[in-house]
Amino acid sequence: MVFCRVGSALLLLPALSEIYVPMQVRLLFGILLSINITPQLPIDVEQLLASELGLFLYLAAELTVGLTIGLICNIALAALHTLGGIIAMQSGLGAASLFDANQGSQSTVFGAFLSISAIVVMLSLDIHAAMFQALSESYESLPIGAWANYYDQLIDGVIKTVNTAFNTAVKMSAPFIVVISLLFLAAGVLSRLMPQLQIFFVMLPVQILISFLLLAGLPSLLLWFAGHYSKILQMF
Repeated sequence: MVFCRVGSALLLLPALSEIYVPMQVRLLFGILLSINITPQLPIDVEQLLASELGLFLYLAAELTVGLTIGLICNIALAALHTLGGIIAMQSGLGAASLFDANQGSQSTVFGAFLSISAIVVMLSLDIHAAMFQALSESYESLPIGAWANYYDQLIDGVIKTVNTAFNTAVKMSAPFIVVISLLFLAAGVLSRLMPQLQIFFVMLPVQILISFLLLAGLPSLLLWFAGHYSKILQMF
């Protein structure tokens, strides 16, 4: 029963759900984590085994809860993919794409770089331990057997996380949006003053250079995101 929640969450948790993590390692880790969590839980085994239909409903509920927890953690990290897309568009490098191992698909160069960097920072700051703690303590707010009482909470959690992830991406990309918009404004004025000048051909290297200069603040940006991510885990 515990492994249903823990194992399904590991399918989507960042740093563990990536395609480069072997399935055998993920399975073994899920079993060990379940063994570690189980003794702490007040589980009424007789109630769980009272009927086959009830046991099936409990298993389905635990799978749903685990997948939702992993999904919320993954959606929160997806803010960096949105941030990478905005930076790529603002810098003029939106056409450059790269295979993102975290998403298993093509992504912008900035999106792939930011997602990998964020996972490195999260592992360095032991935020993965906070994810496991949130998974363990989720049994206090979302106990086994009371699945009919907290589905609304799970749906609200997913909706709020999507909203928060988008707002976070916009806030983190604000310097790029403001500076590049001012650059475009200056380019528009310059094109009116000198119509014969190929202004966008001239401004593209400047646009790329300014974008890379703004990336100098990336370490502080990732540290701020790590703290923000830890706050999201507190909902469990």
